[in-house]
Formats: sequence, structure tokens, C-alpha cells
Amino acid sequence: MNQSTEMLFQLVKVTLGNEATTSSLPNDVLWQEVFSSAVKQGVVNIAYDGLQLLMDAHPGESFGFDTEEMELFRYKWIGYGLSAENTYQRYVKTIEELAKLYHDNGFRMVLFKGYSLSRYYPIPSHRPIGDIDIAILDEDGKWCQRQADELFQKKLGINVSKARNTHHSSFTFKGLKVENHYEFSSLYRAGTIAKEFERVLQSVCCEGGVDSVEGNIIHASPTFNALFLMWHLSSHFCGSFITIRQLCDYMLFVEKEYEKIDWTLVREVFKKYGLEHFARVIDGILVHNLKAKRIIYDDGVTYPEMEERVLQDVFQAQEYKSRKDRLLRYPRFAWKYRLVRDSSWVDSLVSSIIIHLFHKDDLKLESVNGISQ
Repeated sequence: MNQSTEMLFQLVKVTLGNEATTSSLPNDVLWQEVFSSAVKQGVVNIAYDGLQLLMDAHPGESFGFDTEEMELFRYKWIGYGLSAENTYQRYVKTIEELAKLYHDNGFRMVLFKGYSLSRYYPIPSHRPIGDIDIAILDEDGKWCQRQADELFQKKLGINVSKARNTHHSSFTFKGLKVENHYEFSSLYRAGTIAKEFERVLQSVCCEGGVDSVEGNIIHASPTFNALFLMWHLSSHFCGSFITIRQLCDYMLFVEKEYEKIDWTLVREVFKKYGLEHFARVIDGILVHNLKAKRIIYDDGVTYPEMEERVLQDVFQAQEYKSRKDRLLRYPRFAWKYRLVRDSSWVDSLVSSIIIHLFHKDDLKLESVNGISQ
């Protein structure tokens, strides 16, 4: 781990309250490198919050921001945060309007990922936002994604699209993309594990997840998030890469919701569906690099070599844009498939090819409806 990486982790830890502001910073930090890495890792504003806390705690030190050029650079960094705050306010307002629209038409909106996770950060608006991820229930608590899509398509005139090989529909509302999930674990990829895991996710999704303060919005339950976020993290890890922001999401969620999570169920599910080893590695990374206060497993079992390899992958990740690169990543990622669910990259490649050649959305919908009932 080089100095820039160490500085990035230190800033994030300070922001999240996992490191005191009494520790100072050297004056030879390569701040451009730290900034670029923070942008790629999805923590650019979170990192600056830590820098500001340290600067406030050490008013007599410059930390290298002692030239006009560096001061202008720092103002540029501040600008990222100000822009994020304005965007976030629009994001929250749009979510509230969307939830009310569903409510007024007899539906209940379950919210997960983005906004729900941002609430755990010291400054929620400084966590990057993306799509609005939702699932829709009727007044009896039954899943009714297609009926909700029909509402937008026919009654409101909003174009709803459903791309091939996806597990959600999507549409634009007030300028923001919304993903209405038919499922959480991509059943179109078939496989018994995904189907069984989906049943578990749907069974716990709304248990204790109603947020009475916001009225029309249901935040998915803590036990659901403990399961889904790790599954989602593992999927990103095998398919491409994960970021520090995703690691922070899980750490903050666990710390804030620990007592509300059914850990007996979570650990049983992780063990049954091959996520335990991966989850333990994530635990180790969070403890050793972000000083996590609460973790999933506290029995002292660690995998330091694998932690280092995963962390190296976090910072050396690359986009795979060409078809050739996307195909070659399967053998390159063989070690990832072994870590997650102890699966084979060959099986995953064959499954992906079959899906893209023969999958039909209407068949998927029949499968989803059978599981959702």
C-alpha cells in the first residue's frame, strides 16, 4: 500500500469517526493522486470531509496546501462537495414525490441501496448517488411490479423500458433514472442458488422495514440489507470490481443496524450459499483498513493473504469495454469465483453465453411471479 492509498484510508477513517483528528498529515502528500483515487473509489467528498476535520484540528499546519496552485486545487475539491449537496436535495425530493405518486395509486414503494445507505454517513449528501432502486408492493403487501409499470406507461405516459437480461424495469422520473426491481438476485442467470437466495431475500425484505417518519417510503429491513448487500458486493466483485465506497456502505450499515439484524439467519444463509469465506475477507479488510467497530464474524478467523489480494484488486481494477476483454476476464477472475460461492469461471462463462443467446424476458417474468407469490 503506497502513501496515497494510506492517506485516502486515513481521511475516510477520520470522516467516519474511526480515527481521531489528533494525528497529523505530512506535507509531502501527493494530493492529486489521493484525489484521483478518491474519485475512482466513490469517496471524493467523504475524503475531503476528513481533510477538513484534520485542518480544523491543526490550524497551524498546511499539509502541503501552501501555494496558490494547491489552494486552487483544494477549492476544486470543495466544489465537488457543494455540487453533490445540491444534487442530493433534488434526489431526496424526487424520491418523496415518487413514493407519494405510488401511494396515491394504491402501491407501496420499498427503497433500498442508494438513499437508504446514505443516511448512515455523517453527511448523507456526500455519499455518491446513482439510480433510485425500488420494489413495489400492493396494499396487501404482494409484489406487483408489472402493475406499477403499467401505471406509469398507460396512465402517466412515462416510457418504461425493460432491457433484455435484466432483473428490473427502468424509467426516468423528474430527470432521474428509476429501477423497479422484479427480483434482487438476477434470476435470469438461473441456478438453484440464486433462486433459493431470492426467496430468502423476498421473505425478509419488509420485516420491520417500515419507516413511519417518511410515511410513503418503506426502507428494506436490516436483515434484508445484511444479506442483499453482501450478495450484491460479491456479484460486483466477480463481475468487475468493488470500491471503497461499497465497503464503507456495508461497514456503516452494520455498525448502525447491528442489533436489529437476525445474525443467526444471516450467517446460516452465508454458509449455505457460499458467501461465508468472502464475507470473512470483507470483515478483515474493514477491520484492518477502516477500523470497523462491528463485523459479521468475531471468532478470530482471518485470511490476511486473501484480504491483501482483494484490496489490491480494489485499487488496480479496470473497465472491460471490448468484447474480447469481457471474455478474457473470466479466466483472469478464476480466483474470485473460487472465493465467492466456490464456483467455476467456466460455468459462469457458459451460463452467460446461454443466457444471452436464449433468454426471453417473458419467461423470466413467469419465473419471477412464481417465486414472488
